[in-house]
Amino acid sequence: MKFFRGAWPICKRELHSYFVSPVAYALTAIFWLAEGVFFVSILGFWAAQGRNADARAQEFGADGNLLNVPAMVAGAFLDVTVLMLLFIIPIIAMGLLSEEKRRGTMELLLTSPVANGGILLGKFLGAYIFLLFMLAPTYSFQFVMAHYGANEPGIFATGYIGIALMAAAMLAATLWVSSVTKNQIVAAFGGYGVLMVFWFIDAPANLLPSVWQDTVRWMSLNEHFGDFRVGVLSLRDFNFYFWFALMFLFLTHTALGSIRWRGVRSS
Repeated sequence: MKFFRGAWPICKRELHSYFVSPVAYALTAIFWLAEGVFFVSILGFWAAQGRNADARAQEFGADGNLLNVPAMVAGAFLDVTVLMLLFIIPIIAMGLLSEEKRRGTMELLLTSPVANGGILLGKFLGAYIFLLFMLAPTYSFQFVMAHYGANEPGIFATGYIGIALMAAAMLAATLWVSSVTKNQIVAAFGGYGVLMVFWFIDAPANLLPSVWQDTVRWMSLNEHFGDFRVGVLSLRDFNFYFWFALMFLFLTHTALGSIRWRGVRSS
């Protein structure tokens, strides 16, 4: 399609830039190390809670209070992974378009045969594939649980589907921020700001008139992850992340069109 002309070469260029960057490798190593430490800590905490619950059940008789330790571990680990991405994605996306503008190469891209949609899709896919590369090894932590006892493969599977969808939505939002500034630091902090707004937007919902409460809660990125982390796939949540990402990709495309139009007007 002409609308996405040039997307794949740009995607390959972005991936190459990540895999030759010491910063990207350092960020990936920190992410993997932190995920490992959190997983071990969560596993140890809930294993101890499970032993305590078993001891109480044996002493006082089973009364239905036994903990589903694998489900608790899986849910807590998924929550931590999402929070990690909340802070990592703006760093990954901050230079996608802002650095092109700072170097003056954005004009070269926009005057090349590459379509605006190709620039947008190539940049987005390059960063998203790198994100999936970072996430993929952490999925194997469930097999550690299986080695030492029971695990929850269903919760991990739905949880990582939700994480992949949320990551796409967050990346689209931070890509838009990167398209409206030349400064990577501004792009990073702007990305944090946008994500924080949509992360905590449901916090004051109870203070609003009842007619607005459900709408405000619906706009929360975190609200739509709840079903995924307990093993439930919901079309409502799929739709939210899809339309959230599409909205910000449209805004980014509009920003690119504005830059191209200004370049044509000034030439």
